[in-house]
Amino acid sequence: MENWFCRLAGVPVTAIAKYHDDACGCTIEATHNTIAHEIGHLLGPPHIRGLQVGGDDYRLGGSKQDAPDGYTSGIANVMAGGDQVWPANAVSWQERMAQHTGTSPRAWWATENPLPPKLLNA
Repeated sequence: MENWFCRLAGVPVTAIAKYHDDACGCTIEATHNTIAHEIGHLLGPPHIRGLQVGGDDYRLGGSKQDAPDGYTSGIANVMAGGDQVWPANAVSWQERMAQHTGTSPRAWWATENPLPPKLLNA
């Protein structure tokens, strides 16, 4: 799967490393586009483990900012070493929507499945 940002920008996703994964007993080729990953940080989210567990430990300046498990808990995700974008990557958008609407970030969600338009009653 090619990263959405890289596809829009015309930047190829390149393999940067191969490693042995003890969990599956296989060799994994990590494809990762640094530009998409770093733009992700500009939008606010930490490495994937921080998105999964929450809290500030994995955020910039946090005690686990560069901890290895910050990447390996979701290696396929762009905020680890992969090229996939998951609904969890919408956290910055959810937080901003909550600020603008006076609601909770949990009131907003992202999905990989398109939703049809919905008419809202005034």
